[in-house]
Amino acid sequence: MTSSTTGRGDGGATAVPPSVSHLLDEAPRSKFHRRTVVVSGVGFFTDAYDLFVIGTVATIVATQWHLSTVETSWVTGSAILGAPS
Repeated sequence: MTSSTTGRGDGGATAVPPSVSHLLDEAPRSKFHRRTVVVSGVGFFTDAYDLFVIGTVATIVATQWHLSTVETSWVTGSAILGAPS
């Protein structure tokens, strides 16, 4: 029995429609796909970098300004809310 037929005992073969994941796996890759992956990666990098910088600066500011944990969390939350998205 092949993957494209089902045996029901009636001697006939019925075609099984391919799944979406199979169609995506078999689709040819193009310039559009590569560009989409690069743009997504750049977006992820800039978002992660933004959060990293906010966390680092919050630690430095908390030390220099002698902020409590609550005050540091307010400063960090304000920076995240004020960051352009």
